[in-house]
Amino acid sequence: MTLKANMRGYGPRKVLFLHGWLSDHQVFDTVPLWFSQSEFTFAQMDFRGYGLNRAVAGNYSADEIAKDALELCDQLEWQNFHVVGHSMGGMVTQKMA
Repeated sequence: MTLKANMRGYGPRKVLFLHGWLSDHQVFDTVPLWFSQSEFTFAQMDFRGYGLNRAVAGNYSADEIAKDALELCDQLEWQNFHVVGHSMGGMVTQKMA
């Protein structure tokens, strides 16, 4: 299953944002504004049960979120990308690695 994400920019440098617990993708809304939209593409993914994916059920574990995040990057055809995780999103980045 691929979850929804807020997308910004269209550049070759890819960045995935993962929010913290009890938050959603909007926590990162101002960050892409500081970067060139022609140099970066940003994906602000919501976890299952949050934001754009509020109705998506799951076991809500860090392992499941990491799997979902990697599936999103596969769907976007991102072979190389950076990940920024806040709080629980930081734990997920470790699982992804």
